[in-house]
Amino acid sequence: MRANYIILILLLISNIPIVNATGETHPSERFGHKMLYDPINDRVLLFGGVLYDNSRETRYNDLWSYDFESEIWLEITSGSRPSPRNSFAWVYLEGHNQILLYGGDTNQGKSSETWIYDLTENRWFCVDSELEQRPPRLSEITIAYDSINDKVILFGGMGENSPGSRDQTYNELWVFSFEPLSWTRRSPDNNPLPQYGAQMVYDEASSSVLMYPGHWNEVDDPTHHGYGDDIWEYQYQSDSWVMYEASSKPVGRYWANVNSVGAGKIILFGGNRATSMDDTWVYDYPSNTWSQIHTQNTPPDRMCSSMAYDPTNDQLVMFGGFQEGMVFLDDTWIFDFETENWLELGEATDMSDSESEQSIPGYSYCSIFLGSLSYIIVKKLESKKYTVSCNKDIHFSQNRVPENSWKL
Repeated sequence: MRANYIILILLLISNIPIVNATGETHPSERFGHKMLYDPINDRVLLFGGVLYDNSRETRYNDLWSYDFESEIWLEITSGSRPSPRNSFAWVYLEGHNQILLYGGDTNQGKSSETWIYDLTENRWFCVDSELEQRPPRLSEITIAYDSINDKVILFGGMGENSPGSRDQTYNELWVFSFEPLSWTRRSPDNNPLPQYGAQMVYDEASSSVLMYPGHWNEVDDPTHHGYGDDIWEYQYQSDSWVMYEASSKPVGRYWANVNSVGAGKIILFGGNRATSMDDTWVYDYPSNTWSQIHTQNTPPDRMCSSMAYDPTNDQLVMFGGFQEGMVFLDDTWIFDFETENWLELGEATDMSDSESEQSIPGYSYCSIFLGSLSYIIVKKLESKKYTVSCNKDIHFSQNRVPENSWKL
């Protein structure tokens, strides 16, 4: 209790949130991370990812926020959180003020955990103890939140097989419901082929769940494989898929960035088809047409990066990924729809002439010191109170979602 008072006093004096006290100005090089827009706090969030270095895998479970107005990345601290992972699924739950995370590649293998991040409380909750069944252990999954039906739609992915055998590609479709908390497998007659590296979005204008496909293989012959290039729509009420073929479209690929940007449009950047790519396309759902955008500035080719759309500023922010030859990236790019151009941000925000290069704009050295000290104290407390295992009790609510937290 005394420690809590100390932290409160330090925070009041320093007037600085417990963020970014590690000295990092932006997330490190990585791929397989995920980003989304947080409308509650008007920011973009980034979680997780992995880096390969001399055949060594370093996975992350850090959480970062990007603010468009200040053009600054800040690391967010919290208590218990999912273990380090990459290639997971996560999606914002409109009306719930929460984010759902599922699966991914971890240091212990592929995961089947379901986590909820509460944006208001800045807390993670593992809900596995509430679930009677769940999808298999998966990574490279695609996911969307259907706000009209208040359901999370999860499709495809890469699962684990027995040691020494090839990982299995899935085309299962699962639905997450909130009252009660549950995963339910559905079986549409016309499922897309098993695949991984696809991207799914929810288009508010048409109330449609749309999927840009990934790397597929035949059900009966996994050695026969390819890359999808047609948009698929999943219709929850009829439990059916509809495929839309367009006459002119991007070449098929996987591990691309795809985001809904309003007005029935989705944007696509990069991905992989034998090599990493750097093209920008916009799909118009009402007319079922693709248009390539030839920008003055173009980000380097990449795959397994992530981006998120900020409707308030009508901009996209993209971070990281990797290129052919295992070249890992830690750059941040902004796409402005008014100018239809990409702009790269520097590794750190420029300081004004009156600010020291070693200070944080708007904060004194004293506030930085006190904020950093608060960060250290919090980390010490977290190490004693919290665990990152989804199968064990955690400090808050004994591994349960707070009552009424799922209600609109």
